[in-house]
Amino acid sequence: MKKLSLKILFFGIAALLINLTGCSSSTLTPRYVQKTKDKLVTKQKNKDSLKINNFKDSLFASDEIPDSLYDEMGNDDEPYVSIKINKDSVIAMLNRGSNTTNITERDKVLFEVIKYLDTPYSYGGNSRNGLDCSAFTGGVYRNSLQMNLPRSSADQFSVGERVSSKEDLKFGDLVFFKTRRRASVSHVGLYLGENLFAHASTSLGVTISSLEETYYKKRYVGARRIVENINVK
Repeated sequence: MKKLSLKILFFGIAALLINLTGCSSSTLTPRYVQKTKDKLVTKQKNKDSLKINNFKDSLFASDEIPDSLYDEMGNDDEPYVSIKINKDSVIAMLNRGSNTTNITERDKVLFEVIKYLDTPYSYGGNSRNGLDCSAFTGGVYRNSLQMNLPRSSADQFSVGERVSSKEDLKFGDLVFFKTRRRASVSHVGLYLGENLFAHASTSLGVTISSLEETYYKKRYVGARRIVENINVK
């Protein structure tokens, strides 16, 4: 009877150990190993996610873009996803200053800007199939006013007259930005009024953005007036 009780006690303890450890009293059971693997995989995923989020934060919160990303972008323009502005409302605002009976230089410039809207971005491109920022501003001036501008944004920054402050900006002025660490000027757009400008964005193609957007506000370096008075109404 005593032997039977000891056997029952022994098997009871063995069963308890099996339930606790998953088939064995050893810590290297399949259940334990899988649980450990799952923890390690989750930990690594969290680390990778943190790295990605930190890169995104540094990209869009800092003043300078990593050189590795600059190398992918080429020599001009901005690696930035611009806020999309309702183009119809901007065109309506611009058209309030247009003269339907007597087409002015301003109207010609405006028509060219509208024609180019949504043209895809292409670094080095110079056609309606794709163009970059300086090709856009050069195309608008060439097709509307028969004026030839230098090819690059940096060279365009040297023509015309300097506009002393944003408050003095007029329709048709060229606005310039420093979007690359190694270039003093690397992006250009055409001022439309009410703090809005048209430009060839790397993310949206030819579009309309605001000078008040944080990205452009921090990187604005100045403006040049190519034509003193484009018949502003």
